[in-house]
Amino acid sequence: YTIEWANQHFKTFAAPGFESLTLTTIENNKGINIKDLKEKLEARGLLIGSGYGKIKDKTFRIAHMGELTLDDMMEVTGAIEDILKL
Repeated sequence: YTIEWANQHFKTFAAPGFESLTLTTIENNKGINIKDLKEKLEARGLLIGSGYGKIKDKTFRIAHMGELTLDDMMEVTGAIEDILKL
């Protein structure tokens, strides 16, 4: 779900076929302010990761491992859509 969502609204950072099953890294191809997005999500009780190193402002990450469910993924992606007006 998260990989499909990422490709619908942005683009996955990993090449097709090499995406992770536990974490989706999303290319910031819309030039959004990732720090601002993270703050707005945190105000809603939701967390995403920013990129790091050379890709710090060029990517953000959504984890989908452990006890996270499809409903959890739909909540965070829905919040991103709402905040960014996607």
